[in-house]
Amino acid sequence: MKNRSLQKQLIAQFYHKNIFYLCVAVISSLISGSLNLMLSWLLQQLVDVASGVPGALPVNVLTKLSAGFILLCIAVFLLDYASQPRFIERAMR
Repeated sequence: MKNRSLQKQLIAQFYHKNIFYLCVAVISSLISGSLNLMLSWLLQQLVDVASGVPGALPVNVLTKLSAGFILLCIAVFLLDYASQPRFIERAMR
């Protein structure tokens, strides 16, 4: 019984004044996980253009989408890189 109380106190202390960084870290992890789906769709579109499938997106549109995807990846990875260590640091203090 006493051990459970101590465990609850330690967990509560871990998240005390740290909810913001927890939310940012979780959101950035979810977005970086879904980047793989976006990448697979983009690669499928590029293969369709290369093989000459009718109805494929034009190359200039795919170039813009690829550039946007790379910028999105950079932004999400930087957010993930900054938020997770900050969350762990504040939790350990």
